[in-house]
Amino acid sequence: MPDFVFQQAAHAAKGSGRRELGDRLLLAGGRGAVVQVKARTIKPKPDDQEAAWIQKVAAKAMSQAKGTVRQLRMVPADMVNGRGRMLSVDGNAYEWIAVFLLDHPRVPDNAVATWQPVGMPAIALTRRDWDFLFD
Repeated sequence: MPDFVFQQAAHAAKGSGRRELGDRLLLAGGRGAVVQVKARTIKPKPDDQEAAWIQKVAAKAMSQAKGTVRQLRMVPADMVNGRGRMLSVDGNAYEWIAVFLLDHPRVPDNAVATWQPVGMPAIALTRRDWDFLFD
């Protein structure tokens, strides 16, 4: 997979600040996936509070993915894959999907991630699902 997993070589300028273009991009042929990872770093709270937190971070992840694609379509960015190969990524050259990857020790049974449409296909995966796909 190192040939297809890219991270930003340098952060993109955005106004007076700098913006990261996705946590990772998966690129193969004319298809691209913007991967946004959200991790629970504190001890989980009761299920209803965890479900609300998951909803909140799912919406944030999808908004970030949408912004990444919008930025890449406006200005190509240099990305580096796992083998150190540089690629200039023009967002207009890819058909995109947004991926929300939830790294959580105990996802409540009643938690279902939802979000507003982001103008591209989108999916939510748990870390366990992600690891299964890689295996």
